[in-house]
Amino acid sequence: MKEFRVDPRVTTPEAQAMYIEQGRKLLAFNQTIPFTPENIEATKALFGENLGEGSIVQPPLKGVCFDMVHIGKNMMFPR
Repeated sequence: MKEFRVDPRVTTPEAQAMYIEQGRKLLAFNQTIPFTPENIEATKALFGENLGEGSIVQPPLKGVCFDMVHIGKNMMFPR
């Protein structure tokens, strides 16, 4: 798997827009109660298709570019 590093000091307008959108999705995710329909939808919005079947992600999280993070099947994050 290719490593991807984010340096907010070196950015383009497109990347900046992506960071802002990811920040909005992260805020929505972090304000949900785990295992609720709202949490499931916010998790899908944050990780897209990169969340393995049966995996659970619980708030709170910090970071950027969650749409580039891949979580395997039946994982729980964080533990």
